Amino acid sequence: DILTNNADRKSGHLILDTHGQVWGIDNALCFNSEEKLRTVIWDFAGKRVPEHWLFDIQRVRDCLLNQEESAATFLACLFEEEATALIARSNYLLDHPVLPEMYPWRCVPWPLV
Repeated sequence: DILTNNADRKSGHLILDTHGQVWGIDNALCFNSEEKLRTVIWDFAGKRVPEHWLFDIQRVRDCLLNQEESAATFLACLFEEEATALIARSNYLLDHPVLPEMYPWRCVPWPLV
């Protein structure tokens, strides 16, 4: 949600599979270039981002920065400002690998379900 700048992650957008894995289902209110993060996933605030996630974030960021062929279809779905903002959020999380605390503005969607 942080990287995609999800503006409407409600608890009903989360699915727990039979293996205990939680999946966030995209509701298309993502990737805006303006800061609009609203999510119910604040339970991990202040926790360090796992190293294997940082590796993946860096790999995706590098693909986007280099406009690699593997990123072309994805980039075609975003405005240039949205792609730039995604790269900036990735850079920030790589430089500060701790999940943020709740923001002072409305950062929880309504209704919650």
